[in-house]
Amino acid sequence: MRKTVAKKPLLLLAVIASLVSLQCAINPVTKQYEFMLISTEQEVAYGREADPEITEKYGYYDDKKIQDYINRVGEKLVSVCDRKDIAYHFTVVDSPEINAFALPGGYVYVTRGILSQINSEAELASVMGHEIGHVTARHSARQISSSMSYQTVASVASMIYPQIQQWSQIMDTIFMGIENGYGRSYELQADDLGIKYSSNAGYNPTASASFLQHLEMNEKGENVLHGLMSTHPETVERVEKAKAEAELILKQNPGKQFIDNRDFYLTQADGLVYGPGEKNGVFDGNTYNNGFYRFSVSIPEGWKKFASRYVFAFKHPEREMYATLQRINLRSNITAEQLAQKWENNKKLKRIYGKSLTTGSINTFRALYSANTSKGKVTLDVMFFVRQGKGFAILTSALDSEYRQGSIYFNNIFNSLRELSEKEASLFGSRTIRIYTVKSGDTVQSLAESYFRDKTKDEEIALINGFDKNRKLTAGEKIKIPMLKGGTSIGF
Repeated sequence: MRKTVAKKPLLLLAVIASLVSLQCAINPVTKQYEFMLISTEQEVAYGREADPEITEKYGYYDDKKIQDYINRVGEKLVSVCDRKDIAYHFTVVDSPEINAFALPGGYVYVTRGILSQINSEAELASVMGHEIGHVTARHSARQISSSMSYQTVASVASMIYPQIQQWSQIMDTIFMGIENGYGRSYELQADDLGIKYSSNAGYNPTASASFLQHLEMNEKGENVLHGLMSTHPETVERVEKAKAEAELILKQNPGKQFIDNRDFYLTQADGLVYGPGEKNGVFDGNTYNNGFYRFSVSIPEGWKKFASRYVFAFKHPEREMYATLQRINLRSNITAEQLAQKWENNKKLKRIYGKSLTTGSINTFRALYSANTSKGKVTLDVMFFVRQGKGFAILTSALDSEYRQGSIYFNNIFNSLRELSEKEASLFGSRTIRIYTVKSGDTVQSLAESYFRDKTKDEEIALINGFDKNRKLTAGEKIKIPMLKGGTSIGF
């Protein structure tokens, strides 16, 4: 018996060793052999399968001019990158988040949100080069291989050595540490590759550091979306490394004329949707208005807004009561009750009560559910409705012990739902980036007064242009100003 048990750790180690030696591949960037469980064909297939889910989640930004422009810049970078054995695909997604990301196999995405913050083609190239760097260095493929190897080892271990009950937890901890470390090194490597590719394509290598500093400014501003920075190393460290890399490239290329293409980039960005966009809606005080889907709903005074992946999310200032608005993608136009059935089946919830209603001229379906959470049993009170083929759910919740009191608030929220008239809806249109040529005597404050009728909005203008609000403007330079779609021109 003892001999059998003693042999099992050796057998397990042998399995691990054979797994590690199972497949090695040469990394296109480092030119070194590395552990890799997926082939190039599999990597491309993963990206191809995930691509429709990305565009469904974020939405495709339907602007041929900007899509074609992003493709041209992307192909220019691909021509100087380390990996040309795959086809690359570049897509602008309809999201206000300041973000860019890549899937395995050459699928690269930039949000319209990050495009609104970029101020030159060189900055755009550094961002896209960073994402191409993730693809060329096979970062996603390496993470997938790590995950696959863990699952294989854990599965084999449980069969040949069942006494080790905590094997999975141990391996989870080990691989979590590896992946967190890799995450940091991956991002720094992608920064270096982004600068390398963009400068090799002729772009100013200092653009990477300037845009990273711009991101840092955004982190300190209001209503900041942290998509790009959430998993990345500290911005200060990235800026310093980017500056050092740029200085080295400039020293190695004395006299070379690198390009920024600032004005050309701004002409391409002219008309870009800025901020939430028509489909995302806007708040006016405590009332959410969606001009595109033509509905409005109000949240009780004093409730606190908090960050969420939903359209909006609020919490009672003192009690465990919540209200969120969720958007649900539909493949066909269905009724509010059918939407409720789809949602509850997906969430694996059993309905306690349900009733079709007409609320503010909108056909709705209200349903109650019970769920267990870490804080105890809660009641979910949900109102479903469909607008122009898009499903929505106003989801409210409270601990069972507080639901009776919470239902007073929830009834008020549900009863506030109403349809907006065409005239009302037109007041809540999206804003777009317009390019303004500075005139003699213009200041950031005077432009804020002219456009917003509010000098305190100078910070927003400064922020999207990447400079301080007290910076002196030069006559003839071009800057971005967010303008209400169809609004009054101020000299564009």
